[in-house]
Amino acid sequence: MPYPIAKLAYGLRCQLGDFVTPVERYRLQIAAGTPSICPQTVQKATYSAVEVCGKFEGLNYKCIPESWKVDELVICRGVFFIGTTQKQGFTSEILDHILFEPKEVILLDFSTKNTFSEMLPINVLTDYVTSVEFSAHTECFNLDNFIDLFSTFCRLTSFDFDGAFPSTWISDILSSQKHGLSYLNFQCPFEQLESLNIEEFMKFLEAQQPDFCLEILKYATDDEIQTLTNGLFQRLTPWPTKEKPPYRHVRIGGCKGHSFYLPPDELVWDMINSENLL
Repeated sequence: MPYPIAKLAYGLRCQLGDFVTPVERYRLQIAAGTPSICPQTVQKATYSAVEVCGKFEGLNYKCIPESWKVDELVICRGVFFIGTTQKQGFTSEILDHILFEPKEVILLDFSTKNTFSEMLPINVLTDYVTSVEFSAHTECFNLDNFIDLFSTFCRLTSFDFDGAFPSTWISDILSSQKHGLSYLNFQCPFEQLESLNIEEFMKFLEAQQPDFCLEILKYATDDEIQTLTNGLFQRLTPWPTKEKPPYRHVRIGGCKGHSFYLPPDELVWDMINSENLL
């Protein structure tokens, strides 16, 4: 939705264009829906697919100029890694002249006491982010603010969280998500899985994308899976191979584990008809 700033007098818009940084000018143009927001200084940009901020090495200074032209802007669209150490390297020149427009964001060692917007530098645009991975290294993480997650990443469809969710995670996600999920992974203890409201859980599965994968209990054994008594896996159908089902499913025990899927309506009817023919 265009900002009211686009209705400012021509002279004021010219002054605004002179005072802002290249990153700010470009974002104003995008927000306004037209470059005319800053009439005399239309912000141009060059695009880079290079991973400027890497997982282990941090900022890749080989790809960052030692000096910048006043109006120079680089837009980076590769995977964006950020942790507390990497964030410290974001100088004013980087904040002013590099705009990150990732589709995938990997957060490395933040505390969930921070909001997601606080974890990201101000020159990271989250409008196109569909995948977020939160990798914990130093403490046990618990996420309880799903409103912040889905507000910060409004197009999010994939979330990989190295930590625990509250017992209300199903209703929290259903009330906060903007789009159906394609993938969700978190640390779900047996006790939490055992206490699930099965009807609520089935509603959650049906609200996600047709090939949605919920991956939990990565290190569970077959014997442990058999101890679950809440009827969850009686409502789902075992997938016969190690391959990923093309339907909504729950993955237990990691890549070598088992999948239990929710048959789509047409497949359910096929199953019923097959049984009737026997």
